Amino acid sequence: MEILGFSTPPGRLSMMAFILNALTCALGLLYFIRRGKQCLDFTVTVHFFHLLGCWIYNSRFPSTLTWWLVHIVCTALMAAIGEYLCMRIELREIPLNSAPKSNNLSFLPKSYALYLQVPKSPNSQVCACALRQKRTGVIPNYREISTPWRCY
Repeated sequence: MEILGFSTPPGRLSMMAFILNALTCALGLLYFIRRGKQCLDFTVTVHFFHLLGCWIYNSRFPSTLTWWLVHIVCTALMAAIGEYLCMRIELREIPLNSAPKSNNLSFLPKSYALYLQVPKSPNSQVCACALRQKRTGVIPNYREISTPWRCY
């Protein structure tokens, strides 16, 4: 605890390590939490457990002003940057047209080359069977191809 001081080089180095740790933990919030509303809760919880660990390890409650300043700044920095990163992900545009197009059969395996030779009209049986195979995992047989299916 005594190493945290503004006047000594080890103290400044230790403070920079805490700040870099807050920045990397903000990336961890983006990876693990992914919700802007939960970033502050998780950050405060992590720093609370750090406070308990320091208290147990040193057998006394941290009482130096620099320790508290560094941890308050790191908590605020981690929460603000983590929330900013998570909100950027949350506010991305949601694609509304995510269904595969009826004319695009590129998701089929190479064994479906016979099906791809059939013309791909809007009412194509190949398209309906291929889409059903993509959704259900069932490989269409010859009878299914000969029945009329609508492709949407």
